[in-house]
Amino acid sequence: MPSTLKLCLLLAALLQGVLGAPTEAPLTENLAGDPSGEEGELTPDLLSASGIWDRILSVTEDHQKEFEAEFQNQVKYHMLEDFNISSLPESCSYSNLSKEACLQKMVQGLLVYKALLKHVEKEYPSNSKILDARLNCGRLITVIRENMKHPERLTELTSSQEEQLLKEINSPYTFQRRMTAHSILFQFRDFLLKGKRAIKKREKARGNVVPIRLNYQAQN
Repeated sequence: MPSTLKLCLLLAALLQGVLGAPTEAPLTENLAGDPSGEEGELTPDLLSASGIWDRILSVTEDHQKEFEAEFQNQVKYHMLEDFNISSLPESCSYSNLSKEACLQKMVQGLLVYKALLKHVEKEYPSNSKILDARLNCGRLITVIRENMKHPERLTELTSSQEEQLLKEINSPYTFQRRMTAHSILFQFRDFLLKGKRAIKKREKARGNVVPIRLNYQAQN
């Protein structure tokens, strides 16, 4: 029957169209992303994938154990959250700043922490990891600067500014100085983790690759 033949031809055409149509690749990455910023993988030439971050963070790996061993549970570790130091810089927010502004904020913050780590070194001179962290701060600053569009807009700390920073957190009381040192390490870890996550978000969401340049000089 003609009507049956037409129906068969129509179905055959539809099937051919469906089977021959190109298949769209599934969207595997949500650009809004998980707040943890851990979705997907990053290539090793991205700034957020540099091993320098972990080398600096290693100074805080056993921080809680070291703190509790020193104070013998007379002071709880979580109290460091409320031990405020006005000079501690904030990390860049991965939702409000451009990549360039984020990198600039990270460098300015690292310059402050690099100076404040001298206070920690003074209180715990036998801890070689603190010196390593300070030196690696200089290296991370160099890497970020070399990958900025306008590194000339950065402002270095003068010797008098650094001296003033250290003077403000100094105290005649050992307990106060030690708590300040531990608070610097506590907040430093948070600063680094948030900053690394912020940079990673920008690299993933916008495809702005920040290549690692390894020909830097160690900075004291």
